Amino acid sequence: MKSLQETQVKKLEMDKPDFSKKLYNIINQNEIYGSLLEIDERGSLAEITTQKTTYSVKRLGFFNPYITIRKGKFETNEAIAYLNLRGETAITLDNETFYFKIQNFWKNQWCWTNEKHQVIITFKPIISGTVKGDIEISKEALHYSQLELLALLGVYFMVKYQSEIENN
Repeated sequence: MKSLQETQVKKLEMDKPDFSKKLYNIINQNEIYGSLLEIDERGSLAEITTQKTTYSVKRLGFFNPYITIRKGKFETNEAIAYLNLRGETAITLDNETFYFKIQNFWKNQWCWTNEKHQVIITFKPIISGTVKGDIEISKEALHYSQLELLALLGVYFMVKYQSEIENN
């Protein structure tokens, strides 16, 4: 597995290598930069793996939904991402706040922005029975230490969004 900071790659793809498994990778020319594995098919537990570490991600709450991110198998939260009614998710990693939101409703594009609301990662999913599509990293984003985690959290949100569409 490679690091985005090391290779300076700015374009990735969301890929599901095996239709029978709930595994998603972010790749560039067959090189894997991270993976997302859904642990519980009906729930929201998932495992994110980057070059640096493994995280567990779980969606909780009904009236006030949020997502917990834990490093490895630890019981303490590394971060909590709160969902709000405006369709924007805020998360703080390494003392920096990022926002996940829809960028272009008509083209089905989502993005992560920094505190200055500059787009750092753009997701252009193709939702057609499975989640796949393009991920674009801005050149300004390559200095963020949690770049792979943010990209994989975006994939997690796309996968959960697809699940909600299928269940309605």
